[in-house]
Amino acid sequence: MDHACRCDVLILHDLGAEKVTEWSLEQLYRLVDARVRNRRELVVTTNLPYDERGFADTPLEQRPVRPNLVERYGSRITERLLHGAVVVRVVGESRRKPVPW
Repeated sequence: MDHACRCDVLILHDLGAEKVTEWSLEQLYRLVDARVRNRRELVVTTNLPYDERGFADTPLEQRPVRPNLVERYGSRITERLLHGAVVVRVVGESRRKPVPW
């Protein structure tokens, strides 16, 4: 954890795919809070929208019904994740190949 808090750049890929537990929320808070306080770069990728509104340019009927960052991680963690953030929205079809069953 110390190295993740101190390294120059940390990438958290696919945030929201992990199982959320009290322990994982505590660890994520410690990590994000330490990086924000120490002004360390943090890159986060996720399929989760910020909150229940989704994105402003998404039509209401197409807005996600799945959990969002605030619901999943709480406002305390979400606000730190977005503190000074540049949000880049990537739109398009999934590039993952379907698994042939």
